[in-house]
Amino acid sequence: MKQEHFGFVVLALLLIGGLFLARMVGVPGGAPAQISDEAVSAGELIISGAWVAAPVTGQPATAAYLTIQNNANTDERLTGIATPIAAMSHLHRSVVEDNVSRMEGIDALILPANGEVVFAPGGLHIMLMGLDAPLAEGDRVELTLQFLETGDVMIEAPVRARDDMMDMN
Repeated sequence: MKQEHFGFVVLALLLIGGLFLARMVGVPGGAPAQISDEAVSAGELIISGAWVAAPVTGQPATAAYLTIQNNANTDERLTGIATPIAAMSHLHRSVVEDNVSRMEGIDALILPANGEVVFAPGGLHIMLMGLDAPLAEGDRVELTLQFLETGDVMIEAPVRARDDMMDMN
């Protein structure tokens, strides 16, 4: 039991450090990059650039990234994520306080009217924990985004190599 907790803590720290480094080094000028795939429209929402980072070998967790554009004149709220490939999926953000990077969970995320929210390495992300099977580059992951007004929206996100986190331009 203690080994499982230690492994999760080590994975979380590796993800935080890697995500922070990718954000600082891999994204020139601080502009979030996207690995484009098909955009999905649902009502006034457009979800694009979805991808999942290939997990570190032997680790049962990874992160997913995407962009959500809200073209409505009212705010929308992302209340959760579901996927058949992981025991748990949570909205997270990476924060740096006193030169220490950490992740914190988010219960719900407001998508501002006529605005855009970007999930990118080093910032907002979707944690996928307790993976049921190994993921490899080229696999596709089903994610169901749960919105307060729009309802559930299913998308598929390709699995990309972790090197892609550094090469996003």
